[in-house]
Amino acid sequence: MDLLRSKETSNREVFFYSTLVAFVLAQFTMALNYWPFASVKVALVLLVGFYLLVGLTQQIIRGEVGIRRVVEYIFMFAVAIAIIFFYK
Repeated sequence: MDLLRSKETSNREVFFYSTLVAFVLAQFTMALNYWPFASVKVALVLLVGFYLLVGLTQQIIRGEVGIRRVVEYIFMFAVAIAIIFFYK
């Protein structure tokens, strides 16, 4: 919640977005539990996913989100995931 808090946002809005991020990460964690990956790789994927979701949510709260920024975040997420899974 602290990562999403700012002077312009209300506590209710911050709580809503942080709950939404937590729910999405919980669903993502459940999906990753069914795949046979090492624990370290799953933890790194969840960490990268957390920063993706929080970064996008911060942009949404500030009103600065656009298609170019979303593509940038998703591209960097894909690069990080590729590095995690293809690096031995």
